Amino acid sequence: MKNKKLLPLLTALIAFCVSACNQPTSSSQTPSSEVPTSSLSSSSLDSKTSSSSNKVSSSSKVTSSSSVTSSSSSSSSQKSSSSVPASSSSSAPSSSISSSSSSTSSSSSSTSSSSTKPDNVTLDIFAFNDTHGNVKDTQGKGIGIAKTTTLIKEKTANKNAILISQGDMWQGSVESNYTKGNLITEWMNQLGFVSMTVGNHEYDWGKDYIIQNQELANFPTLGINVLNRSNHQRVDYLSPSITFEKGGAKIGVIGAIGNCLSSISGSRVKDIYFATGDSLTALVKNESKRLRETEKCDFIIYSVHGDGLNDEKDSYDISLSRDKYVDIVFEGHTHKAYDYQDDAGIYHIQNNGYNESIYQVTVDLNLKQNTFNVTPKFYDTSYYSSYRNLQEDVTTQGIINKYYDNYSFAYEELGIIDGFKDPNTIRNKVAELYLEEGVKRWGTQYNIILGGGYMSCRGNGLQAGSVRYSDISNLLPFDNEIVLCSVKGSDLVTTQYITGADTYFVCWSDYGNTIKDNLNYNETYYLIADTYGSDYAPNHLTVVDTYDPGVYARDLLALYIQHGGWAYIPPVSSHAGTIADPKTINEAIDYAKHHEGSSASQAGAEGFFYKGIVTRPAAQLSQLSGDLNAVYVADAIGDEDMQIYYLKYNQYRNPKWSSVNDLKVGDEILFWGEAFYYNSRILEFASGAYCVEINGVSTN
Repeated sequence: MKNKKLLPLLTALIAFCVSACNQPTSSSQTPSSEVPTSSLSSSSLDSKTSSSSNKVSSSSKVTSSSSVTSSSSSSSSQKSSSSVPASSSSSAPSSSISSSSSSTSSSSSSTSSSSTKPDNVTLDIFAFNDTHGNVKDTQGKGIGIAKTTTLIKEKTANKNAILISQGDMWQGSVESNYTKGNLITEWMNQLGFVSMTVGNHEYDWGKDYIIQNQELANFPTLGINVLNRSNHQRVDYLSPSITFEKGGAKIGVIGAIGNCLSSISGSRVKDIYFATGDSLTALVKNESKRLRETEKCDFIIYSVHGDGLNDEKDSYDISLSRDKYVDIVFEGHTHKAYDYQDDAGIYHIQNNGYNESIYQVTVDLNLKQNTFNVTPKFYDTSYYSSYRNLQEDVTTQGIINKYYDNYSFAYEELGIIDGFKDPNTIRNKVAELYLEEGVKRWGTQYNIILGGGYMSCRGNGLQAGSVRYSDISNLLPFDNEIVLCSVKGSDLVTTQYITGADTYFVCWSDYGNTIKDNLNYNETYYLIADTYGSDYAPNHLTVVDTYDPGVYARDLLALYIQHGGWAYIPPVSSHAGTIADPKTINEAIDYAKHHEGSSASQAGAEGFFYKGIVTRPAAQLSQLSGDLNAVYVADAIGDEDMQIYYLKYNQYRNPKWSSVNDLKVGDEILFWGEAFYYNSRILEFASGAYCVEINGVSTN
């Protein structure tokens, strides 16, 4: 009898020990921020390579109160996810759909009606895609992650929230690129993402950095259809799905990537491929059946880095909707915001890229009747939206500051350019710089005919005025090495270098211009490209030599501007005034009326020197550059005032405003800027005006 009484206690003690041993432990990684040293001479760019090599240790992992299970044969450890509470309802139209499937979910139906589950559960799903490391408010893109956190916290108070990602989260900004995605991953940990589907740009740095970020993440990375070429099995560092409980309902997320292997530099993915079309459909159906019948999921999310029905079955087969294998589809890759129902009533939803929009999707589950309603709500979080006025979340800002030393070099001013440079101007200049640097390096050994290739520019261009490395990095975020390549004449004439595709930008050498119309099919020619172009098999390029490691297109453009390229030259013509004899605002208005312009990229009114009195205080201090936003001035005699966008401290050195109180009402300021007549007054567009004097004291 005594032993029988001890048996339950021993059983309980053993169970407790096993449970304790299985609990995840806090750990601290030291991710590598590998940036090879550039041999180009430049003080700012030299500091790029030294500061970005700093090691940053990760934060300790936190476990979640949610029950989370990642389904995978992967050898990598699975982590719990801490979720933020979720959000509010919307007036958008909703769909009412039965979640039961005649072919797959009979056991799920009995589970849903179980007395252990509530009859009704409301979920709020916040799905992110193609954030591309947009850490800071970025003109032409979206708000930064600190304000995004504030928005999400406002919308998720005391609710059942689910945050998922459809990929392309890391690459795209200097803050994320020079932390190899770690900064964004830590932010996702903070918000409590439950999963992230792998995107094509997650492979821009190779699989090792995907694995490194997984070690930092509290959530799994999904990719059911990323297969090894050797054995056609899923790679061991990605999971097919994840399940978790929220509000009493069990949720499953299946993750896949669409047909976008060609969007990745070939050398990064030479050992893998993405199953698409019917093969992908079969994988998703099998996993859905397992989630419904074995895992007893009440609701299945398909998270795909692809354009759904528009991919012609590469990412999505309508049978997944018609046969109720999935209950909602979140998509990515194309940066197009939409929400629509397919012909089976299943919602497909995607945000814009670079955090320009966020969808909140409210799902009302009736677990007793196995039905659900979906209500999407769209938030415009673009740069000029009202959400840019949100306060920045302190915890998120702490994560940003933690990694600051990795990318602080990028905030130094490189130079001042004379006007707006659109993406085509930038890409043509990069092609020219490829050729110029290639000829310097290899021109005595090889007759180089051209430089350039496929060029992608992410953003609207460079605004006139002060330019920083971060501005260029946001436009040209790709880590493609510069290479000398050989190509047969017979192959060259059929490539897009020659055929003039809109996405290819090339600059012919003097030698190339003499022969380009009479290429010999049997001759070998040499050109300067980057590894994205040389990896692309149809180009038939053979790499002969590589330029300095760690020097990319953005670095060549940064050095060009730093050495005076596109330099701003102060106006000296009589109508523009001078520092000694500035024009009044009324004189500027009179001139600008005859030279109208309504945007930063539109030519028209020229630069003037003005002198005026501050009539209203600055509304905001730009966090990175110290520009004062929305300053108003008038002539001393009190004429109509004028608004200045982003008043900079001066035109010769870094901005030095530290507070919106640095410029007070009544101060007399002398400044230079481009005058645009708009809405019956002058507005300072582009990069704004440069302050030259305050109350007669020079700012130079």
